Amino acid sequence: MKKQMVKIIEEICKEEKIKLKKYSQDFFLELTKNGQKMFICRNRFPNTSASSEIICSDKAGVSTILSENNIPNVLHTIFISPE
Repeated sequence: MKKQMVKIIEEICKEEKIKLKKYSQDFFLELTKNGQKMFICRNRFPNTSASSEIICSDKAGVSTILSENNIPNVLHTIFISPE
């Protein structure tokens, strides 16, 4: 996700007291408030089911999110070029 968009989302979360977790180099953002979680994936917001589909199609991303939420899974790791 573009850094500028992530910064805007961070500011909104701070103002609205929304807990924000970032995964997979900010490709996935987890927003939590009042016990409800929603995900923003790349540039897809949770107004459609596309967010869930994108998370599930990324093995490393879904593994990280499941692990962080104490859900058993097969660990996957992504290795990105240093460029």
